[in-house]
Amino acid sequence: MASVTRGPVNLALNGASILFLVLFAAMIIGGDMRASLDTLDDPEASLARLFSRVMETYDGAGRLAVWEREMLGATAKERRADFQEAVGWTRDLAAHVKTPRAHLMLGIVLGEAGRTDDLAALVRSASPSGDPWEPARRVLTAAYMSPVARRAVVDRDARSTVVSAADLRVARALLDEPWFADTLSLRLARATGDAAAAAAARGRLDTRGARLIERMRVVWYVRTLMLVLGLGVLLWLANLRWRRLPFPIVGLALIPPLWDWRRGVVALLCGGTVWLGVTLAATYVGLDVVARATFPTSTIERIIEVGAVAVGGIAFWFFASRFLFRSSGQTTAAALGLSVNRPSLAALAGLALAVVTLDWFALSGLERIADYFPDTSSWVETFVEDIVFGRGWTCVLTAVEIVVIAAVLEEFVFRGLLFNTLRRRFPFWFAAVVASLVFAGLHGYGWLGTAQIVAAGLLFAWAFESSGSLWTPILAHALYNGTVLLTTVTLLR
Repeated sequence: MASVTRGPVNLALNGASILFLVLFAAMIIGGDMRASLDTLDDPEASLARLFSRVMETYDGAGRLAVWEREMLGATAKERRADFQEAVGWTRDLAAHVKTPRAHLMLGIVLGEAGRTDDLAALVRSASPSGDPWEPARRVLTAAYMSPVARRAVVDRDARSTVVSAADLRVARALLDEPWFADTLSLRLARATGDAAAAAAARGRLDTRGARLIERMRVVWYVRTLMLVLGLGVLLWLANLRWRRLPFPIVGLALIPPLWDWRRGVVALLCGGTVWLGVTLAATYVGLDVVARATFPTSTIERIIEVGAVAVGGIAFWFFASRFLFRSSGQTTAAALGLSVNRPSLAALAGLALAVVTLDWFALSGLERIADYFPDTSSWVETFVEDIVFGRGWTCVLTAVEIVVIAAVLEEFVFRGLLFNTLRRRFPFWFAAVVASLVFAGLHGYGWLGTAQIVAAGLLFAWAFESSGSLWTPILAHALYNGTVLLTTVTLLR
């Protein structure tokens, strides 16, 4: 049979490879694979919302017991680390957008981080110039620097160091997020000895922080419950291994699979070609549709994007069914272990929780490494404007795409097809690493995001092969994305 099919398969392989590379190059050149400030519609508002809400959790945590602050990671040490990280974020933002608002945000972050030398260099800079930057930088120097330093860095004319109420109003008007405005007012009031204004600003910060902490408790309780259950499952699995008992089976997928690896490559390239073509078409056709739209464009953009993803998923399934499953005499459900009986549902849920728990531990370790090797693009990669600022169907469609569509499609392609095909020819670790690297590379993230996705990909591959069902990594993927979504909605909306 192999001699009969090898000619057509090789022909399809060569043709699909060329077309895939052409479309992939077009997508990279067009910038669709990057995760940078350019991918955000309003990077200033996005970073301001993210950082201000994180800081408000620290303000609210001040009323908690020491053990609660330790448990929630809201300690003074963590706060200092977040400020140092935010210096890189806001510096990149100010260099990117070059607006008075971004420079004022950078100045506040530098002042709060104790970086007075960097703040002095910022207020001396010629860009941006004129109103409203001039009054804003006077407020910055008065709030965070000594009187001698103010005259040295602002102007030789001593009158330029005097801050008026109008200057403060101008500076506050630049700041959309109240944390930045109230923090600046607090520092200025303390510097000028205005105890009443300082108390009022401190009270506003504490009140918002307390409200946010109460909302975040729900997220922490959910994550803690998932963590405890996941650790329990991991201990149970360790006990099974120690006693040499069989691993819990969810499905009956055969790994390595029955199909020839060449057919797997053909199915992946053909499906990938359709996906890239549809994505590029949706990008450029969607621009024209949005330009002529008579109702909210964000909803139209999201419908087009979700539609493109769905078409790409159908294409992958079509070519997989045609080239792989039928050729091996299997259905999609049989090939991927999708037929799960009721007694296996508990094992499915437990294994998914175990995978999420291990992923959280990996993420925590990588974040500790990032303290020494900062990645200033990491916040952009996980910030979804349609979730934070979106309304109505825009937010709903984005949530469905993140939790359901992404989990099903990505696991089908990267574990069900790519990892499976590689397993036909290579051992587990090689196949898992390669599939995870491809999985991470297509996200276009920095080193930290890439490392996190590689770690998750390895765990998802282990879950698939160990349980015999693609439902296990799909559920783990959905649970992980769901907790991220819950955190985002609770913290940032």
